[in-house]
Amino acid sequence: MANRIHDAFDSIQADDRLKETTKQFIQARAGKKSRFIYRAAFQGTLMFACMALVLAAGISGYSWISAPVSYVSIDVNPSIELALNRLDRVVAAAAYNKEGEEILNDLSLKGKRYTDAIEAIMHDPIMQDYLQDDSELIFTVAADGGRDDRLKMEAENCSGHMVHGNSQSISVDLEIVSKAHDSGISLGKYYAWLQLMQYDDSITIDQCKNMSISKIHGLTKVHEQHESHDQDEVHDQHNTHEQPDESSEDSLNEQDFNDHESGQNEEDAQGSLDEQELEDHESGQHEEDMQGSMDEQDENYWDEYDASGHNSHHYEGRH
Repeated sequence: MANRIHDAFDSIQADDRLKETTKQFIQARAGKKSRFIYRAAFQGTLMFACMALVLAAGISGYSWISAPVSYVSIDVNPSIELALNRLDRVVAAAAYNKEGEEILNDLSLKGKRYTDAIEAIMHDPIMQDYLQDDSELIFTVAADGGRDDRLKMEAENCSGHMVHGNSQSISVDLEIVSKAHDSGISLGKYYAWLQLMQYDDSITIDQCKNMSISKIHGLTKVHEQHESHDQDEVHDQHNTHEQPDESSEDSLNEQDFNDHESGQNEEDAQGSLDEQELEDHESGQHEEDMQGSMDEQDENYWDEYDASGHNSHHYEGRH
């Protein structure tokens, strides 16, 4: 730039001092312009960077606000699921059967606090038609960071939950949410199917899609009752098998006692016989002794008669 200005002034016929002054003026103006352009470019770049940062922060903040971190499933026959952000606001509402679609078509739930959304669903006229006395109302909650207990408690305090007598709330692991969605079924029905699978693995998810939550739970309860009945029978049979053993043992003990008594009686009887024989023997011996004493007396008697003389003739006469 400076060379071009110098060359241009060489072709001009003027005083040297004027040329030098004019050249310096033009170079100064050119320097200011260059600095202005550079400064403008720098400011433009800085402004663009700031805008990009703000935009990135806005996108990040939107993602943080809109990302679902908790889920509440409402199942009767209509099957509806609410996805909640970190502020417990509804970011999405999904229906998993046509009955649920009919309810959501009349409601605008996005952005509402989830308890307000639950109230709106429960008071919808279509939902009211399904809340009969024999129908089950199940709230299934899945959340991270220990939020499930609070969400479950607040759901239980909703008027729709409290008014319907046959209702309950359940907390489940957050990991099963993706599995339920991949299967095209609500969180609540998927968990109910998992419980039923423990007793009957022949029931498929597709079959559960067309069942009410009451029917799924009813099948599970039937299996639980059968299992409980079978366990009671096994317990009774076990006790029955053990009881005869005790009776047998008692019978054996009683038999041993009877045998002992019988043996004792035999011994007593034998002792009595031995004693009787001893008495008989002694009695016989006594009779023999008496007979011997009588014979001895007779012999002494006749000896006396023989010695006396007058009796001897009488004795001989007797013979």
